[in-house]
Amino acid sequence: TIVLNQPAARMDFSLPQPAVMQGFSAARPTVTVPFESCEAHICVMLTLNGQGPFKFILDTGARNVISDKLYRRLRLPAQGVAVLSGLGQHTERGVLTTVKQIGLAGLTLDHQAFFTSPTLDNLPIDGTIGYEWLWLTPTLVDYAARQLTFHDPGSVVYSGPASATPLSFHDKTPQIEGVLDGLPGKFTIDTGSDFSLTMSKPFVERFGL
Repeated sequence: TIVLNQPAARMDFSLPQPAVMQGFSAARPTVTVPFESCEAHICVMLTLNGQGPFKFILDTGARNVISDKLYRRLRLPAQGVAVLSGLGQHTERGVLTTVKQIGLAGLTLDHQAFFTSPTLDNLPIDGTIGYEWLWLTPTLVDYAARQLTFHDPGSVVYSGPASATPLSFHDKTPQIEGVLDGLPGKFTIDTGSDFSLTMSKPFVERFGL
């Protein structure tokens, strides 16, 4: 049956407040932290809900992901089922959960959604953070010094020699327009990749590489 114009229960349709990174101030407009190079990745130490530290990869090509074993250890709530995908056709099923607070060098981010990953249980890391952290703070990655500098977005002014490069996003993954040996393409910027360059099969086949 269909009932038209039946009054709905009173509901809150307002949008949630946008996430805000805490820890910056006029006296502390930047935060610099060392990172560990783990298997060519950028690894940082985080606290989750005041516990830790735990080893996470800072991955521009990823979302918030946590290993199954750490999810169980922290007794996080199960709020749904998720399907995770990465490079290629491989997918895995995980759980959607919420971490009340992420902490990194005095910076904090509250009420963050995470996906669990069984695959991470077999790796020497506890998870990844990416888009949800990086979109809130301009970040300098200094590979030579092995350190990260996070900037207060309200006060940062870039004065270096590099020119800005426009970004687009595929879902939450940053991409740039580039040229490879004279061949135009769209390339993902992925600090979580093991390789300096990965080409998709359609790109290789299109240009007969």
